[in-house]
Amino acid sequence: TANQARHMNTLSAMITGIVQGKSCSFEAMARKFPTTNQVASVEKKFVRFVQNDNITYDLFFLPFITIILQQMSLLGALVLAMDGSVTGRKCMTLMVSVIHNNRAIPIAWITVKGSKGHLPEDVHLKLLNKVKLLIPDETEVIFLGDGEFDGNRLQAAINSEENWEYVCRTAKNRLVDDDGDSYSLRDFMLVSGMRIDLPNVKVTADKYGPV
Repeated sequence: TANQARHMNTLSAMITGIVQGKSCSFEAMARKFPTTNQVASVEKKFVRFVQNDNITYDLFFLPFITIILQQMSLLGALVLAMDGSVTGRKCMTLMVSVIHNNRAIPIAWITVKGSKGHLPEDVHLKLLNKVKLLIPDETEVIFLGDGEFDGNRLQAAINSEENWEYVCRTAKNRLVDDDGDSYSLRDFMLVSGMRIDLPNVKVTADKYGPV
């Protein structure tokens, strides 16, 4: 529609402002967008855009995300990173980004009420399921996460996908089973720069209790 085309022009202006201004602030974007309008006027236009309930993920972002992922998958494995951060007033946003040229490009996210801290694993799984629908078939994927994303159910969900691998931090009090021998990861006396390989171990307990 005409309104949707107008909104798309605004989105294009914001993207141009972000690239030119190297900032996501409305003022910086407005200053870098080539127009005869006053900066304050352009800035208000951008604010109205993000506050408009008719600007939906499925209509204005998903089509471009799908094309980007399809093209990037032709170049090799997709590197995905999951991360959570505080957004807005008393909200947390969990986001998955594709890593390209040392930049994180958001492709899917979930925002929930909550203060600073780790989100439940159910939220991790919900977002992962959204991301799986975006990935082209037979694409190699490397999933990255910090210590918040070492839950057993999340790992199992990643392992269930063909051509997916993952690298996540984990706590040193994790219990693992190595052919019947159970021990904690803290039992390894590691020093900076040291690396070991445990190819056949199974996680038997996490920070929430037995698996």
